[in-house]
Amino acid sequence: MKVIHLRSSEFFGGPERAILGQCRAMTDCRFVCASFVSKSTQSEFLSRAEKAGIETARICERFLGDWSTVGQIRELIQRHQATLIICHDYKANFFGHFAVRGTSATRIAHFRGETREDIKVRIYNWIHKVMLKRARLVLTVSEKTGRILTAMGIAKERIRVVFNAIEDEKLVDSEFERSPATERPMSIVAAGRLSHEKGYDVLIEALARLGSANYTMDIYGHGPEEARLRQQIQRYDLADKVHLMGFVDDMLPVLKQADLMVLPSRSEGMPNILLEAWSQKLGTVCASVGGVPEMMEHGVQGLLVAPEEPDKLAEALDTALSHPEHVVAWGQAGYERVRKAYTYRGQAELLGGIYRQVIGEE
Repeated sequence: MKVIHLRSSEFFGGPERAILGQCRAMTDCRFVCASFVSKSTQSEFLSRAEKAGIETARICERFLGDWSTVGQIRELIQRHQATLIICHDYKANFFGHFAVRGTSATRIAHFRGETREDIKVRIYNWIHKVMLKRARLVLTVSEKTGRILTAMGIAKERIRVVFNAIEDEKLVDSEFERSPATERPMSIVAAGRLSHEKGYDVLIEALARLGSANYTMDIYGHGPEEARLRQQIQRYDLADKVHLMGFVDDMLPVLKQADLMVLPSRSEGMPNILLEAWSQKLGTVCASVGGVPEMMEHGVQGLLVAPEEPDKLAEALDTALSHPEHVVAWGQAGYERVRKAYTYRGQAELLGGIYRQVIGEE
């Protein structure tokens, strides 16, 4: 089975990691990773795929809405005699919809949720909604995002939930033991794009309510909210405790050294950063959004709090700071959860069955 993954990607993040993980795990398929690129940009996604030994293709885009990309995608499908093309965003689904006409390929769409930053993004979301409705099948990452799809008018029988996964080699050694942060400041971390839906403004509001509590807070990532978050940190006089660390490609060493991970998001699909935290036996405090409540049980792998409620988030953080031994136990429980439920072996088996069903082999 020859499968093309098509993604419009300006950087290498969770979705790109998931695509490469699937390509490595599904050894009974042959994959091509394709992405839109312009003359002035490089694709980190394609560079990583090449380093992993995965075949790649560049869809050259001269300007926004360049219709020649349809012909390039169609030629790619025909050259590789591709059976499936998996389209991972609005641009991939829009041009992919027209490109598959008259070819041997079937288009499957992938949906991870929506953001609503500005009018341009809302227009893109509308385009994506139209194209999702026309796909043969839609893959999504959680039951919650599946319900969003049905609310869009997509029939349940055309939706398949496939959870994210993490590579076995990323799991910390089972003998690794954490020590509670009792005599030292608790090292708290968060990671993700600095954008409205990630809720870092809510996190800073919560931290302002903790007063002189003994912690440090490092936030990793970059994005459009950076300047506003810096102003908020200064306004609350938190510069000695809260630090914007910029983008880090590999968060595992950071997570291994930390004591607690916080996910304050307003919306999520199924966050890879939560799997990565648990892979390092790191306890978590998370907003109860998207697929997060499907992943973790409150009080077992961490604490769940309502989104956009800084008082509730502050209470959860205060609980973690007051009971560091509980945080260690949450991390151990998360580690066991990842090993049992979120491996690429299980995901590969599920996806293989879906792919075969789509092309009529089952």
